[in-house]
Amino acid sequence: MRTKRVTFIVGGLVLAALPCMGNAVKYLVETFDGPLAEASWRAGATDEIVTDGGNPGSFLHVPPVATIAPSIATKNLPGIWTGPYRFMGVVELGIDVELLGDALAKDDAALDAASDARSLSLELINEGDIRGDPTDDCIVVQVGKKLPKTGAGWRAYAFHVPSYVTSLPSGWAVRGSCGGRSPDEVWNRVMGFVDEARFTLGDPDAAYPVQLWDVGFDDPRLLVGKNRGTE
Repeated sequence: MRTKRVTFIVGGLVLAALPCMGNAVKYLVETFDGPLAEASWRAGATDEIVTDGGNPGSFLHVPPVATIAPSIATKNLPGIWTGPYRFMGVVELGIDVELLGDALAKDDAALDAASDARSLSLELINEGDIRGDPTDDCIVVQVGKKLPKTGAGWRAYAFHVPSYVTSLPSGWAVRGSCGGRSPDEVWNRVMGFVDEARFTLGDPDAAYPVQLWDVGFDDPRLLVGKNRGTE
């Protein structure tokens, strides 16, 4: 049976509600339809919003930049994308990624070589007991599907985030020491409060050379409200 999709748009944010057996399944989506200053996810100081060519419509473009691993993270609007994930009922985060090559034809081979060896990762970060001290952060990470090839178009990614479970789920790993806590304790602390969510082009624990990247990001999204334990 098809369900009715109800969409609410405010600036560059879309809230879509899907009725689901008494539990409203809600996606929060950043569509990048508003001005850059209001974007709730950012990659860096050179970001720009392109009004067409996204998946669909507008998207966040990171112009050619030499870096080890481009990433995009939650910014602004605290409490919408971040916060007490377990209380919020978060079960999934996703995003669409494209590697652009039209303006960098001579570098397509290098970009393809880089993407062949990499996957997209999701990091969820709790700032620990001392805000601003990265050595105190509690971080969990999941490495997802491979990156698309240059010019191959958009690839959609979805990361299962079972915030309701109380032990570190399969497919997730802990980064750093988090004050010596056990993996399960780290997971529970992060699910108790996420200060930042970050998608990274590559495994955050791997060593990569500096590459020239031209990247598009679209539709960062967060799913809440499914029946717990039945996803």
